[in-house]
Order: sequence, then C-alpha cells, then structure tokens
Amino acid sequence: MTRSYIITVLLIAVFPFVGLSQDESQTNQAKMDSLDHLIDEVNDGEEKIFLLNEYARYCFYNKRLADGLMALREARNLAEELASNEGMRLNNLTLSVFHWTGGMSAYYQKKAEWISSRTDEESPEAETYLSNSEPDEAQLNAQIKELSGLLSQFGSDQDMEFSANILTFLSYRYFRLSDIESSEEYLSSAVELFAEIDELTPVILLSGYRMNMLRTLDRESAAKEVELYLVDLVANNKNTNRLYYITSAMGDAYANSGRSALAIEYYLKSLEEAEKVEDFDLLANVQLDIGTAYENLGLNNKAVEHYLKGIEAIKKIEDSTFLSYAYGVSVFPLIALGEYEKAKEYMDRVILDTARLSFDKPAKTYYLARYYDASGQLLMGQDKYKEAIPFLNKAFDLFESLDGFEWAAPYIKLYLTECYLKTGDLTKAINNGLECFEMTDDPRVRIRVSLLLSETYEEMSNLPLAYEYLKTHVDIKAESEKLDELNRIADAEIRSIIEKSQSQINELEQERAESEQASKIQRFWIISIAGALISTILISLILYRNNVAKQKVNRQLEQQKEDLQKAMNKLSATQSQLIHAEKMASLGELTAGIAHEIQNPLNFVNNFSDVSKELVSELIEESQKDKEERDEKLEMEILNDVDQNLGKILHHGKRASDIVKSMLQHSRGSEGEKEPTNINTICDEFLRLAYHGLRAKDKSFNANFKLDLDEKLPEVEVIPQDMGRVLLNLINNAFQACAEPAIENPEVIVATKYLEDQIEISISDNGQGIPEELMEKIFQPFFTTKSTGQGTGLGLSLSYDIVKAHGGSLEVESVVGQGTTFRILLPIKK
Repeated sequence: MTRSYIITVLLIAVFPFVGLSQDESQTNQAKMDSLDHLIDEVNDGEEKIFLLNEYARYCFYNKRLADGLMALREARNLAEELASNEGMRLNNLTLSVFHWTGGMSAYYQKKAEWISSRTDEESPEAETYLSNSEPDEAQLNAQIKELSGLLSQFGSDQDMEFSANILTFLSYRYFRLSDIESSEEYLSSAVELFAEIDELTPVILLSGYRMNMLRTLDRESAAKEVELYLVDLVANNKNTNRLYYITSAMGDAYANSGRSALAIEYYLKSLEEAEKVEDFDLLANVQLDIGTAYENLGLNNKAVEHYLKGIEAIKKIEDSTFLSYAYGVSVFPLIALGEYEKAKEYMDRVILDTARLSFDKPAKTYYLARYYDASGQLLMGQDKYKEAIPFLNKAFDLFESLDGFEWAAPYIKLYLTECYLKTGDLTKAINNGLECFEMTDDPRVRIRVSLLLSETYEEMSNLPLAYEYLKTHVDIKAESEKLDELNRIADAEIRSIIEKSQSQINELEQERAESEQASKIQRFWIISIAGALISTILISLILYRNNVAKQKVNRQLEQQKEDLQKAMNKLSATQSQLIHAEKMASLGELTAGIAHEIQNPLNFVNNFSDVSKELVSELIEESQKDKEERDEKLEMEILNDVDQNLGKILHHGKRASDIVKSMLQHSRGSEGEKEPTNINTICDEFLRLAYHGLRAKDKSFNANFKLDLDEKLPEVEVIPQDMGRVLLNLINNAFQACAEPAIENPEVIVATKYLEDQIEISISDNGQGIPEELMEKIFQPFFTTKSTGQGTGLGLSLSYDIVKAHGGSLEVESVVGQGTTFRILLPIKK
C-alpha cells in the first residue's frame, strides 16, 4: 500500500479537486456498469469482495453515497462470513475513501495496515480515481437527505459500525453548512456507537472534535466533561497495542483547541510508543505535529529540532511529496532563528519539487505562495523591508486565490504593515494595518498589528488614534494573557487527573505483584519451618554474645556522649553566625525582588501620567477656542479619559505603597507576636518577590510560575515575617531546582487548600527531584546539596523549626526526574 496517503490527506483538506469532466464521468459510468455485471456473475467469494469494494469506491467518487454504502456493507458481511482478513482490509480502505479526508480517513487507512496479513505486493489494490470537488450547499443538503434515509435503515438493522460512520459523515456535512448545533449532536451519537463496538481511536478522535465544537457553542461545562472522559479513557487503556495512535489522536484534540503544551505531552507519549514498533509513518507525522506545537509556543529551536527528525523518518518511508511538505514547514522557524541560508535552501528545494513531482495546480499555487511569503520574511529579517514588499504582495494575491487559506492573508498584511512603516510609507502602512485588523480575530495577529498601527499614527502625529490603538493593543494582550493563564490552569488540572489515574494503575499493579510475592513467601516459610527450629538454638547462643558486646558498646557510647557535648558547645556560636548569614541572604534576595516588583506600578504611573498630561493640553487648547468652535463632546471624552487614567494612577500608586509597606514590615524582623494573616496574599507576594530577586541576581534565569489559591482559605494566626521567610526560602529552592539546563520547561506552582481544621501550602517544582537516600537529611542543620559557597545548609532547617513553632508541620515528597513538592500544614484556631 502506498505511503503517500498522509500528505494526500493534508492536501485534500485544503485543495478541492477539480470536478470530473464529461468524458471522465462517462468512462466511470461504463466501469461501474461493467463492475455491476461482473458482481452478478462471479462465484468466488474473495473476488466478489474485491469487486464490491471497487464498485463502492466508484460510487463514492461520483457522489452516489447510498449505493456505495450498500455495496460496501454487502462486501463487509461477505468478508465476515468467509473470515477473510483481506476482505476486512479492503473494507477499511474503502471506508477511508467514503470519509475522503481528515482524521477518520487516515484512521481507516491505518487500520487496514493493522489487520492485513499479507504484504502490499501480495494484496490486490483498488484503483485510485480522480475525486469530485467538495459539494456546494445544495449538494450538501441533498447528501444529508440521502444519508438520513439510509441511516434509518441501518439503524433498524442494528448495524452500529455503518451507522456510526454515517453519523460522522452527516456531522461533517452540517459543519460545512455552519450548523454547529446539529453537527455536535450527530457527532455525539457517532461517539456513542463507536464506543459500543470498542472502536477506541474514533471515540477519541471524534470526542476531540466535539470538545472544540462545544467550546465554540460556549458550552464550557459540557466540553469539560468530554475532556475528562477522554483523559480517563486514554489513561485506563495502557494495555492496548495501538496506544501510540490513541495518544496521537489525543494530542490532535489539544492542538486543535490551541493548548499546545498539553498536546506536546500526548504527542511525546505517542512518539515513545511508535518508536517501539518502528511505525515510521506515524513517527514522521507526530514529529511534525510536535514541531508545529512548539512553533505555536514560540519555541522555534525545539520546532526545528522535531521538524528535522520528522524529515529523517520520512526519508525511511521514501515518500517524496510528504518530504517536500516537511521541508516547507521547516522554513519559517528557521527564518525566526536567523538561519537564512538553510531556510532559503529548504524553500528552493520545495519549489523544485513542485515542478518535478505530480502536484496539481492548487498545490503548486500553495507552495509558490509560501515561497514568496518566506522570501519576504527572509528579506525583513535582514532589514531589507523595501525589497520584501513585492514578494509579500505576490504571496497575498496567491493565498487569496486559494480556498481554505483565509488564515494566511492577515499574516501577509501584518508583514506589509511593518514593511511600509519601516520604509516611511505611512499611508500604505495604515491601509494594510486596518485591513489586517478587520480580517481576523486571531489575537496573535491583532496584538502585533494594533501596536504597529499605534506606532504609525504616532509617526503621523495623530496622537488620539495612536493612543486608541495602544489601548486596544493593551486590552487584546491582557485578554490573550488571561486566556493563556486559563489554559495553563486547565492543563494543570488535567495533568493532576492523569497523575492520579496513573497512581491508581500503579497501585493495582503493585497489589498484583504483592499478591504474587505473598504466594512465594508462603511457600518459602513452609520449607523454612524445619530450619527455623534448628536455628533457635544458634540464635540463643548469638544473643548471649551480643549482650556481652552491648554492655561494652554502652560504655563507649557514654564516653562519646561527653565528647559530643563539648563539640556542641563549640558549634553553638558558629550556628548563630550562620543563621544570621542565612537571614541576610534572604533579605538581599527579597530586596532585589521588591526593587523589580515596585518598578512595574511606577512604570504604569509614569506612562498614564504622560498620557494624561497630553490629554490636558488638548483640553486646554480646545477650551480656548470660541464657544461656537469648541467641541464639547471631544472635551467630555478627554475628561473621561483623564478620569480613567487618574484611577489607574491611583490604583498603581496604592500597589507601590503596599509593596513598600510589606518591605518595611519584613525589615522590622519578627517580634514573636502572631496575628490573623491572609496566607493567599503572602503566597502571591513572596512568589513574585522570589522570582524577581533571582532574576536580579542572574539575568539568564527564567522559569514559569503560577498560583493555585483556595478562595475559601480563612485567615490564620501566624507571625507574618517568619512565615514570609519560610515561603521565600522554599520558593527560592524550587526555582533553583527547576532552573537546570536539562529542564525544558521549568515551572514552580504555589498552591493553598482549606482542610477544615488546618490549611495546606504547597510549593512544587518540576526539577530533577531529591534522591531517596537524601530525603532523611534535608531538614538537618548544615546539610546542603548546593556547591560550596552557594548555601549554608540552614534554610530548610530554619523553615522546619519556624513551622513547628507555629504548631504545624513541613513535609516533602519527591520523585527523581519529575520534581519535588514541599507541604506546610498550619492549624486553624477555632
């Protein structure tokens, strides 16, 4: 079987094929009549299965869907009756033609590979025909009517497999008509039927589509239920021999919803399993999917790394068209990294392939558009903005001529806006920027183009519009960051569920292992009883000798105790000095964090003050005009803007004041008096201060961090300064643990939880973890895993003592290679 179906699926999804000519239609009709006649005459079962599949394919290509499905079901039933493995292989290949494109088509082609018992050379293949173009609205409605009638017939026959496929097809048709509600309903019914017949991959694939449809319909709670169902389904099917395809489908679901980080996790699981079975088709696809996800996250180095691995996998399956596609997607992250020579080499190769290989006209147009796009971006990267403009204009015209590429045009307009701004053609910059802004809802594009529009209007001395688009830029960016934060929180919840499911699976495996071990131990003891009787006499003799030796050891221990007491007296003075040094180091890190933290509100105060000053100047200028010339509406708008700015200045001024108060409170030190304290507030404060303190010391330091705070958390009586030192110490340790070069996405999470009679504060990192042999030592004074001069070894010891003094406890959990979590439990005074 040909390996090129993957790139065919990708191209069909965006390039509708040209419809059949009259001569081709007549030729296909003649072939169908001939096949129909042969099917009636043939007696051999295997041959009849093959002919029925051929006939069904002709029907699908000619949009005679009901006739094709009836023929295919007859072939399927005959294959089951004859227990024909080859017949079931052909059945799956023909089902892939019925779906034509997308995930279900790719799945049935892959399933045909799985169930085949013969090599491609031994298995007869159905011919490949020219497909009709995508149907228009009238044809879509006709197909819905035709298949709805057939669905009733198959449903009454309790044919769940074909009913599920028809429901999937109808869902796609309704989606094409923009009837998302109906599309989601049919997809839900299809998922239920696939689940009943244990077709796990379609369940995951279609549930992923359904989850995103529900979010489009603002049915967030229903989408969340589907997501949790999917996570549980994947986590509890570890024994399936198709796990790599299932986890890949899960990765697709998250990638399509814009949650690239979680998509990467599932893709990596799929990659690991696919490598075990050396499925190079899937390896190539998953490597490219991972590269795309990293590119969406702005991690171009990682994107290129996986694109190149995908290229190596494609070379092993010798698929020229797929290889050309892979080189094409590698170009743009290479440009972003400044590797212009390699990017140009890859794009030139793609253009040569379009002439050498059998691409159709739309595909060639697509690759030519990408070539001009890449050429423009290459020149922009070298500050040759004027030279880039003609290439970008050609790219825009070509993308506009292609169906399915509405997403590409706004990016080209964005690049043109920047080029015209850089070359001083401000009018064209404005025109292209406004067109770009209106063409898309993609926040990544709108954030960039709104800032370019603001800069352009500022160059034109149109300050009101410059200010308006600057505000728009800030608003869109804030909304995008809020969505990113919500996605990160959702991802964290899902990871928690995955870890819990994995833990349950591990417990079951452990119980089974323990049961087996218990049986072995039981047999061992039966054999050992006789030996134990003999050993009793020997043990008595050994105990007597041990008693004599113990008395001698006790005398030695008494002497050692006296020696240790003297040593402890000498160490006491040294410990006091080290504790002071630890506190001073903590104070230095805190001060650096406060300096950075306080700069943010001061920047806001300065910026809004400058804008307000300009607005007041405009207001004065307007008020000095004659009464009939004054624009009172404009004056009110300016006053409203000034009022809003003053509110923001006041807000950020209070924020700076609060930071200063916290700094003064911390610098006074502990007076030993507990007071009701909002733990959530100090967790938020010290997480940010710790991060910025480390950044102030080391500019190369970087890590993600987030808060997961329980809003129901009551106030707790603690000494705020002491508890702040504990949090600062633990958070600093967490950042340092996950900031190693080997950690790809360092992250620290600070969380709180209300546990009725106590509260829990947890500080987690995804670093290398603490080896088991060191776990018992980490709270000991002077013990440290840091290099000489980097720590006193008193931080965790002091933290442990402070928490104990508050009546609480400090615990630690760690898994080597995964990370560490410190938990503080504090009692609540009733």
